[in-house]
Amino acid sequence: MALLRRAVACECDYYHLLSGADLPLHDMDYIDDFFKSHRGQEFVDFCEIGSDMLQSTRERVSLFHPFQNMLGRDCRYVEWLSKRFQRLMEVDRLKEHAEVLAKGAQWYSITHGFALWVVDYWAAYRRIFQYSWCADELFMQTMLMNSPFRENIWHPQADDDYRSIMRLIDWKRGDPYVFHSSDYNELVTSPMLFARKFDERVDEGIIEDLARNIRGYSL
Repeated sequence: MALLRRAVACECDYYHLLSGADLPLHDMDYIDDFFKSHRGQEFVDFCEIGSDMLQSTRERVSLFHPFQNMLGRDCRYVEWLSKRFQRLMEVDRLKEHAEVLAKGAQWYSITHGFALWVVDYWAAYRRIFQYSWCADELFMQTMLMNSPFRENIWHPQADDDYRSIMRLIDWKRGDPYVFHSSDYNELVTSPMLFARKFDERVDEGIIEDLARNIRGYSL
């Protein structure tokens, strides 16, 4: 949210959340052309929504998690006890909220209009997500589902993995998989805009190869 507040002051067309383990797969002209051709659409991933959510996912928000930032085995045990006690007491923080809860990958590409809406309405939603567990996978999805921008969610024809956010992320080969030099052809021929993960401690070569390719240098 701190990043988003600073970013909207620039009044860009789109805002992209990337991690330090992400890289673009194409040059800026390619990426700009894609978003110009999809102007106004919101690229947010959804894997669980409303009544279809797992109980464990719902409890990330419906229960209080005051110990999540504390480290150590003892604190994990206290967290477990806290959840068990709250279930017995039938605690449900969401019972007074009519918002549709949703979950997905935390990475997104959103429009300036929706980004401003998130910043303006965050104070109300903060009450829902305060003391929640791993809300980075919940708050943006939930806010989008309950906003006027809901109709602008981009639904790709091929609903495979993370195409809805134009990210190449492989959970089949890793947690997620760290790309290697042997994956170069797969990466540069992918229609996805960004990919993760990369780690120079695992394979620095693939990072350098992708950088040269984006700059137009031949390998």
